[in-house]
Amino acid sequence: MDSHDKQVIQLQSRMVPGAKHLAICLCGGGATGAAYEVGALAALEQEVPGFSANQFGTYIGTSAGALIATALACGVPVQRLLHAATTGDRFFAPSRSDIYRVDVRETAWKVGRVASGLFRLLRAVSRNPRETLAQSALVDFASALPDGLFSLQHYIDWIDRWLQQNGLPRYFDGVGPRLLITANDLDTGHREVFGRGWRVNARIAEAIGASSAVPLFFAPVRIGQHDYCDGGTGRVAHVDLAAGASHVLIINPVVPWNLERRKRDLQADDADILADSLTRIRARGMIGIWNQSFRMSNNVKLHMSLRRFRADRPEVAMALLEPDERDETLFVTNPMNTQARARIAQHAFATTVARIRQGDPALVAVCQGLSDAHRLDGLKRPSGHLGG
Repeated sequence: MDSHDKQVIQLQSRMVPGAKHLAICLCGGGATGAAYEVGALAALEQEVPGFSANQFGTYIGTSAGALIATALACGVPVQRLLHAATTGDRFFAPSRSDIYRVDVRETAWKVGRVASGLFRLLRAVSRNPRETLAQSALVDFASALPDGLFSLQHYIDWIDRWLQQNGLPRYFDGVGPRLLITANDLDTGHREVFGRGWRVNARIAEAIGASSAVPLFFAPVRIGQHDYCDGGTGRVAHVDLAAGASHVLIINPVVPWNLERRKRDLQADDADILADSLTRIRARGMIGIWNQSFRMSNNVKLHMSLRRFRADRPEVAMALLEPDERDETLFVTNPMNTQARARIAQHAFATTVARIRQGDPALVAVCQGLSDAHRLDGLKRPSGHLGG
């Protein structure tokens, strides 16, 4: 970051104390999900008078959303994040090697362990094939498999350097607004929340890494004596952590793709698109099927938690901002594709602007309530809800 960027962030931090009654939940979704959140928030700042992504009192971040929540809570303007995402400048653009990198020594050890386990399994099969599946050889082989394809240590180190180089706090106590980052304790099966009022004896970078440890793809992140995995494994938005807020904005980049609705919306002159890419999700193979299944599960968990929160706290205004189910852009883009950041951020910005200008009533009502709440010291009654 150059000296001008530092001055902007320091000024932003002084100007924005954070309204205690406003909360934002930023869900996971990989590199493309983070880009979507940046583009959507930048659009809200442009289109909704008085709205600022830096004026929330509570920032709740999960997985990729934890990184964006941290940047905003530390006072980094969302327009600066959008500029970095769309122009390719290195201010806030971790590369693929910054997030996951092959460690030659560790990979060699894992390959050797798997090879040894596979050899023992094959030997057991050759001696007694009928009994092998019920015996310990198969269990031994499963135990020999690595705990993840990649380590997140490089990502944690990058976040730590980025915070330190830009004069931003590395620990939760140094952040002005309340920053909460979620993960799951692998050995207890319970949620862990990092931040003031919860667990604070961890660096912010470690907490983001723990929240981002998607099972199988990334190895769990160890903090102290505990191993942690992806914060979105059990819950999605963790909206319950926003208790005490009068207005809550949730941004979720991960939605199922409604291919049938998309095909019905196509005009006759889009026949080539229909023939080439919009056939059946099954035709996209096992990765496409898994992708859709994961999104369906994510969608159900999110809306169940929002319904429960709305039932418990009917006085709270909630807005859920997510891609249209007919929009295939995020579905067909690998969420780990760091090179797609610019395209996704620009797409999120454009589609969110369109929703507001077309008068999406629930989104406009609640975001107007958010902008009004920014300008007031107190708020008597929330302005509306966005149905899930």
